[in-house]
Amino acid sequence: MRLLVHFPESLRTHEADATDAIHVEGRALVQGLGEGLLILGWVAMWRPVEILLFEHWERHLDHALLERLGSIPIAFVFRPDAAGTRVTGPSSA
Repeated sequence: MRLLVHFPESLRTHEADATDAIHVEGRALVQGLGEGLLILGWVAMWRPVEILLFEHWERHLDHALLERLGSIPIAFVFRPDAAGTRVTGPSSA
C-alpha cells in the first residue's frame, strides 16, 4: 500500500520525516488490522472446535454407556405383598 502526500513548500525540509512517520503508522495500522482479524477468526472458530474436540467425545461416551445399559437383561417378577393379596397398582385401592 502506498500513500502519496503533497507537502507545501514551507514543509519540504521535513518531508522525509513526515513520510517516514506516515509510512510507519500505516504499517502499524495494517498490522493491527491483521492481528484483529486473527483474533476474530479464533473467536469465530472457538465453538466449532470445542464441539469437535470435547462435546463429540462426551456424546460418544454417553452413547456407549447407554448402549451397555440397554443390553442388560431385565426380568419382571410378580411378588405378592406381605398379606398375600395381589398388588395391581394405584387403581386397586
